[in-house]
This record gives sequence, C-alpha cells and structure tokens, in this order.
Amino acid sequence: MAVPARKRRRGGRRIALALGLFLFVLVAAGAWVGVRGLAAKRHLTAARAEVPLLRNALLADDRTGVSERLAAVQRETAAARRLTSDPVWRLAEQVPFAGRSLETAGGLAGAVDDLARQTLPELDVASRTLALKSLRPTGDRIALEPLAAAREPLRRVRDSVRRTEDRVRLLPSSGVAGPVAEARTGFLAELASLRGSTETAVTAVEVAPAMLGRDGKRRYFLAILNNAEMRGSGGLLGAYGILEADRGRLRMRELGTNATLRNLPTPAVDLGPEFAARYDRFATRSYWVNANMSPHFPSASRIWTSLWARTHGGERLDGTIAVDPVGLAAILRVTGPAPLPGGGSVTAANVVELTEREAYERFRADNDARDAFLQEVARAAYLKAVSGAGDTAALVRALASAAGGRHVQVASERSAEAALLSRTPLAGELPTDRHTPYLEVLAQNAGGNKLDYYVRRDVRWARDGEGATVQVRLRNDAPPNLPPYVSNRLDLPGLKAPVPGQQRLYVSVYGGVGGGLLGATLDGRAVTLESEVERGHPVFSLFLDVDPGAERVLVLRLREPAQGPPVVRVQPVVVPDRITIVP
Repeated sequence: MAVPARKRRRGGRRIALALGLFLFVLVAAGAWVGVRGLAAKRHLTAARAEVPLLRNALLADDRTGVSERLAAVQRETAAARRLTSDPVWRLAEQVPFAGRSLETAGGLAGAVDDLARQTLPELDVASRTLALKSLRPTGDRIALEPLAAAREPLRRVRDSVRRTEDRVRLLPSSGVAGPVAEARTGFLAELASLRGSTETAVTAVEVAPAMLGRDGKRRYFLAILNNAEMRGSGGLLGAYGILEADRGRLRMRELGTNATLRNLPTPAVDLGPEFAARYDRFATRSYWVNANMSPHFPSASRIWTSLWARTHGGERLDGTIAVDPVGLAAILRVTGPAPLPGGGSVTAANVVELTEREAYERFRADNDARDAFLQEVARAAYLKAVSGAGDTAALVRALASAAGGRHVQVASERSAEAALLSRTPLAGELPTDRHTPYLEVLAQNAGGNKLDYYVRRDVRWARDGEGATVQVRLRNDAPPNLPPYVSNRLDLPGLKAPVPGQQRLYVSVYGGVGGGLLGATLDGRAVTLESEVERGHPVFSLFLDVDPGAERVLVLRLREPAQGPPVVRVQPVVVPDRITIVP
C-alpha cells in the first residue's frame, strides 16, 4: 500500500530531526568532555607543581607547610577526578576507539586522587614518626627508636603505591591518544620511582637498627677507596678503618693504610668455581687491594672480612662499608669543611682533587708522608661526619644520592640482613634478572699506577636486530710530567712505560643473562676477547694500552635474547661515563 506523500515528508522530517538532535548531543557531549578534560589537566598540573613543595616541607619537618601543601594537592586532584567521572564522561568512555583514551584519562585522574588522599597522608605520618631531625641526638649516635616506629607507616605507603601502580597498569595503553598514552607512561615511571624510594626506606628502617648494634656491638670493615686506581666495584683500597656500632653509637676503633695489611699466600674464602675461574689469576681472594675486582660488592666484603679474620686472630667482622672521595664529597657538602691537623681543610670542593691528584704532586718522593696525609684526610672527614654538623635530612639525601652512584656501598655478613640490603642500591649487587638486556662496562687498572683519574669513557649501546652493538671509547687525558708514582707501569720490568703516562687497562663488558658474543673489533680490527661468566652474565674482556692524548675504540656485537632497552649499571669513577642508549 502506498504511503501518502505528506506522511512521507513528515516521517522524513522526524528522522532528520532525530538525527540532528543525536548529532547535536554527540557534539555537545564531545565539547563537554573536551572542556572538562582540559580543565582536569590544568588541575593535575597544579597538583604536580605542589608536590616538590610538599616534599621539601616533609623533609624540613615543617608541619604547617605540610598541612597546607597536602590540602592544596588534594583539592586539585579531587577537582580533576570530579571532572573526569561524571555521567557524560562515563557514557563517552563507551564510544568505540575514542572511549579508550577517555577511560585511561579518567583512570589516571582517579589514581592520582587516590594517591593524594590515601598515600600522601600515610607518608606524612611516616615522616612525623621518623622525625629525621631527631635521628642524631649527638653527632656520633643514631637514635634507633624512630627507625623502629617508622616501619609500619612506611610499609603502608609502599603497599599503597604498589596498589596504585597495579591499577594504572590495567588502564588501556593501545589505541590511546598520544598525549594520554604519554601521561600514562610518565605516571607509571613516577610511581616506579616512588615505589623504589619507599621500598628502600622500608628496608632501611628494617635493617638499620640491628646493623647499628641494637642487640649488641657490631664491627665493620670501613674501606676508603681511591678511584685513581680503579677496581670493579670502586677504587683501590687505600685506607681502612674498623667502625664499631653499639646501640646506635659509632666509634672508629682503628684507622690505617693498605700498607699495614698482610696478604695471604692462599685464598681466604671459597666463592665458588665461577668466581675462581675469573679472578684467581689476580690473587683476588688473597690480596687486600684486589679484593674488589668483581663488580658484585658482597664478594668484596666476603673477602675483606675473611682476610681480616685470617690475619687478626680470628676476629669476626659483621660486614663492610665502602666510600670513595666522591661519596666523601657528598657528605662534606652537608657537614661543611673538616679541618686538617697541619692546617687547611678538606671540603666537598677539594676532597676528590686532594686525594686523587694533589697528594701525589705534594709528596712526589715520599710515599710514607703521602700515606700519612691521606690517613689524616680520612680521619678528618670521619670526625666531621660524626660531629653532628649539618642538617640530618640533607645528610640522608646526600647518602642516598651517593649510594645511587655506588660511591657508598654497604654489605652485611649476616644472611637475613644481606637479603634486605639486596633490595637497595647500597648493596652494590650485580643483578641476575634474566628478562632484560644488560650493560656494564668496567675498566680496571692493570698498570699499578694512579692514571685512572685521567681516563674518560664514552659508551654506546644500540639494538642491532636480535642483538646489540656496544661501542666503548677510552681516552687518556693524562698531562705530561706526572710524578713517577702516578705514571709508572708496575707490570713492566723497570716499572717504566714505553710512552710516559701510558695506561694499561683490563676492560670488561657485561651482557644480558643468556647472551653471547658475535664478534668484536679494537680500533677497527678484529680482536679476540676472553669469554667468562659472572652471576649468569656473559663477560668479555681484554687488556689494552692507552697512550696520553690517545683514544681506543672497542666494539662488540652481542647476542641479546631479551627485548627492550638494557638495564645499565655504571662503574663508580671520578668522571661519570657518557652513556648513549639507542633502543
């Protein structure tokens, strides 16, 4: 039956009207969502700007400032959450394709708000409980009670961050608008950093009381390392001390130089066949100054504490604390200058130069006088550190920063404490993760001199099909007319290098677990490398000489079965390596 033309026209108008209304609603809803999205972004940006101010107030124990900044953060994040969780926004999340971006954006706003309302108040409780200002009632004593009291609040902070991180990982990441995807990635990176910091703090308050002598006196080997002669986990052992901790009170029982330590004719400890195969030719387990050739710091501690027991009537030490001049500079930056007995002072600005260059110029022909001077520098820095000078919160931050660069490392010979320390950068452990590529480049002094102060390194890692190409550039910037003690070659007859200032290095490149070597060149020519294994990592090494003003270029093609960018671990040197990663 035919439909009258008038009815057809009315029906068409209704359809057109309905379609027009539908399109209007879509446009209006899109505009609504767009406006609210921009407003939410402004609130989140404002909240982020408050976070550094909140952190500073927490560290300064400024209770008024903490309350004001916390309230400001919470106001901004709550506003962003409201703007991205109304019915229109929720409806728009159901739209194919575009809805994924809105779901992620709204989820991020909610996660940030939960962090502000739940995690930050717990962090405030933890900071008030820990009260950094009360941690040093006297210069040589660390209060143990605040550390114990802060454990549970810090655990709650850690657990809250973990939950937030898990939620954000579940938000859509594919098919999401670029800015939203970048915000998700950036927030996850910030959460990972926050989680790492809180996990380190939890570990610190769990392990520190016992290591500081809560249950009885502890003794530690204090290794003062010299980066002018490099070893795998730091510099050469130049000076040492025996540090006692008794219920939080610290005392230096003994201080000396490596010249007073007695080596052994046989290894002091068994670290397994893999370790022996790589390091026994260097007498690593029997010579004090070679004990830290491995980049795995707990191995150095085991050797040093075993050597001490074997050469000091069986006396057991509870672990090792290692610090180099860069680490001392971080401490002195907070405590201020330390006066020296003969006049002058050691400062954050001069301690590296003083101990690794100037002392050798000042005492060119008198090794005993130089050793005595370096011992005075170590004693002065220690006395300043335990004098109570400097802000405690700033000192904690300085130590954390130095530990991140492995300029301060700590090992315990008690298995439960070692397991806790292994979660932190302080442990200096060579990791054994089998699921990521890995890069670590070591250059160890093989000439028995102090030329590593002048060695500079550029390292480049680039993905290459199923593997990676690693390029290592080593440059010797040693000036002319250095003292013989600095530039001699103790590995050669007559001790003199064929070229004055020539450096001899033992270079090792560590790859990812399960990887291998496909080929290598040195200065453009094929070269054969030693191939060994340490803690699951393939290690490829060679000896090479670097003349003053010259550069050597080592290139390795590695098989890297794991995907993604590498975990990079940098040797603690005077001038940090320049690292370039091309994923």
